[in-house]
Amino acid sequence: MRDLLLLIIVAGLMPYIIMRPTTGVLVWSWLGYMNPHRLTWGFAYNFPFVMIVAIATLVVLPFSKQPKRMPWSPLTVVWLLWVSWMSFTTLFALNAVDAGPEWERAMKIQAMVLVTLLLMGEREHIHRLVWVIALSIGFFGIKGGLFTILTGGNYLVWGPPYSFIAGNNEIALALLTVLPLFRYLQVTSENIWVKRGCLAAMVLCGASILGSWSRGALVGGAAMFFVLWLKSRNKWLSGAAIALAALAFLAFLPEGWFERMGTIGTYQQDASALGRINAWSFAINIANDHPLVGGGFRAFTPELFLKYAPVPTDFHDAHSIYF
Repeated sequence: MRDLLLLIIVAGLMPYIIMRPTTGVLVWSWLGYMNPHRLTWGFAYNFPFVMIVAIATLVVLPFSKQPKRMPWSPLTVVWLLWVSWMSFTTLFALNAVDAGPEWERAMKIQAMVLVTLLLMGEREHIHRLVWVIALSIGFFGIKGGLFTILTGGNYLVWGPPYSFIAGNNEIALALLTVLPLFRYLQVTSENIWVKRGCLAAMVLCGASILGSWSRGALVGGAAMFFVLWLKSRNKWLSGAAIALAALAFLAFLPEGWFERMGTIGTYQQDASALGRINAWSFAINIANDHPLVGGGFRAFTPELFLKYAPVPTDFHDAHSIYF
């Protein structure tokens, strides 16, 4: 039933995409961020909805009368340089077999980012895009927050399977990025129920972040809430609200959660933390050996760990975009 419903929704949106490619950007963003096809069990699970919507948007783009303008700024220039640099360094990737498909996937995403920049130049367009992104990722935060509260935080919150945000660390990071978006939507909305809905979404996303049991998310969340507090108008009121919410969440979390978070300060005795540090050292060694082009896509492999990692057999992901 879910498969058929998703197919009907996407097919029903296609005429609107043809008429207005900005709709294509919104639908592509919904499919890409939320991964609704991963919530089905039949033919839709691996159906290329995202690719079809992207192709339709690209095909109608040259013929559309909607304004298209590149918003030139230091940020977009750096972005273009970054995309070019990704392509250049892929030529020297240490894992050439897997780097090619990964570069192709990355370029498909960047192509739609370019389309987004060209089309979504008006404030109303950006506002709609923020709604789509916030609700697409926030769906898992709201669901995960309810799950965390109902189970007392005894089970981990996960993202949609076989997606960029499937893991507990990844979904927690994604939720940290949408919390400020919900705050923006709350501040800019005039409808009291929308404001309350955004507040409820932020509370549940916060519970979901804690329910991920991600130590990185705890550190990142503390930093994010500190920035939100700095930018708030009434610092006494917002500070008290954040403190009360934090105490309320922490009160029902299980002892195991506190034990895991406590390993942040005793990482020397934690195998997972030491594995991350080993992975960071691995990345630094690759960068030192290849200072201009690095390792390229998919450089984190057991084979390369044997050559560059301080502990060659302790294979871990870095869980850090910097490394």
